[in-house]
Amino acid sequence: MELKTAIEILEYHQEWRLGKREDMIHVPKKLTQALDIVLSEVKNGEVQKSCESEALKLFEKWKNNYKSKNSNNVKLESVKKQLEKANNQLKNIEECVKQIK
Repeated sequence: MELKTAIEILEYHQEWRLGKREDMIHVPKKLTQALDIVLSEVKNGEVQKSCESEALKLFEKWKNNYKSKNSNNVKLESVKKQLEKANNQLKNIEECVKQIK
């Protein structure tokens, strides 16, 4: 079942529950499937937003740290450490994105 169909089923059911429709045309199994699909989409969307937000925060933090340290003429070793941290943070983001899929 596609998301659009699931939403249509749930909208129809809600209208029936509120007395706007005479017949309940969907069997409980279809309602359950529709709920599962819509809930899954909502959860995935929340996880994705959370991951994107975290990724932006980490990037901004890294960028600000790099700029402030770079302005103080830091050594190459310090830059390497910053890049390693950024790489680890990217790995965490990739794991988060895997959870979405």
